Amino acid sequence: MSFQPVRLITEWLLLQNRRNLRRKNSGRGWWSPEQKLWAIQPDCVLGIYLLPLIHVDRLLDAQSIIQHAHKRSHAMLAGSSRICKILCVLCIIVTSFCASAITGAEEVPIQWREAFVTVESTRTPVDGHQEHALGLMRQRGFAFFDNDEVASVNVLLIFERRGNTTQYTGYAVYTFADGATKIGRFEGHGDPVGKQSGKFSFEGGTGRYQGITGKGTFTGQGFPPHGDIVLDVTGSYSLEEKPDD
Repeated sequence: MSFQPVRLITEWLLLQNRRNLRRKNSGRGWWSPEQKLWAIQPDCVLGIYLLPLIHVDRLLDAQSIIQHAHKRSHAMLAGSSRICKILCVLCIIVTSFCASAITGAEEVPIQWREAFVTVESTRTPVDGHQEHALGLMRQRGFAFFDNDEVASVNVLLIFERRGNTTQYTGYAVYTFADGATKIGRFEGHGDPVGKQSGKFSFEGGTGRYQGITGKGTFTGQGFPPHGDIVLDVTGSYSLEEKPDD
């Protein structure tokens, strides 16, 4: 029974403080001041309710300042993220523009037909393998381009033959009437006296074709008895932009 007055006094103080809070803060737009305080100190409800009103106001003002700071920090982070995205896009655009400006290269489609005869061929059998040989071949011929230009062609290639299938790789040098040259590297496969196919790339040149790059594919036909060949070639190329004098 001795604790009954203390309990009654505590409950009366809580009730009065809640009423004072409701009256004092009714104009703040808060639907429940007690819950606002609960959010600040959920483990000390009684202590908050028994605080003088000026202390409660300071706590609520501090809460408002903290919430405002959080909103500003989130806004700054969101703004920084947008700025970073914009800068990344600008970097990509500038890099692409600079690459185009440096190369100044425009892809030009090209196609031609070429025909070679074999002028030299050596073949060494692989010991222990039937119909398997490695060899070196030189060919000469002409290339007839779609713009009516003609070039003489010197070819040097190495090959590996297994039965009726040959794989080869080599270089071809195209020399035009004005002395300009194109240098092409190629890889192909097929029957030496049958269907041929492969791919090529330009790896430089001289004269008006200095700095040439490009690539493409070819198909064709080989002829007996020495592997002479006719090819149809299609692809594209570009030239380095020469600086103005």
